[in-house]
Amino acid sequence: MTELNMPRIYIQPIVPSLVRKAILSKLEKILTKDSCAEQKMWMGVIGYVIKDLGDYSSLIRRSANNYLDLNNRDFQTTCAFAGLVPEYVIRVINACKRSKQAARLQREDDTRIERYRANRKKSNRKHHKSLMSAKKAECSVESSKIAE
Repeated sequence: MTELNMPRIYIQPIVPSLVRKAILSKLEKILTKDSCAEQKMWMGVIGYVIKDLGDYSSLIRRSANNYLDLNNRDFQTTCAFAGLVPEYVIRVINACKRSKQAARLQREDDTRIERYRANRKKSNRKHHKSLMSAKKAECSVESSKIAE
């Protein structure tokens, strides 16, 4: 049997929420009170993409990482409208991701996600058991009616 050579897909890790907040706070310091509403709106677009770096869906994370690319014209345009330099935005994101605190927060988020998934499995099992017991009770009531 031949082995298929499938390309390996790199799944981007979830960026912890505190790291995302640190990124946004550093970028928002550039905006002044005199910044126009349009600049703030485009900063919100960049903030939304940074929020997507922390999404549980690997597809959304991958999309956000693809958007945050210096070769992406949309990203360059968004940064220009927000009054930011694209290289600076990428440098801030990477610096915050590489910090020691980010590594610790990443581990905490990973354990939190594992606990969430385990609890969800448990609750699904409990829900399934309660549905099955309800169906059994329903069947026994129906069979007793038939027997009468």
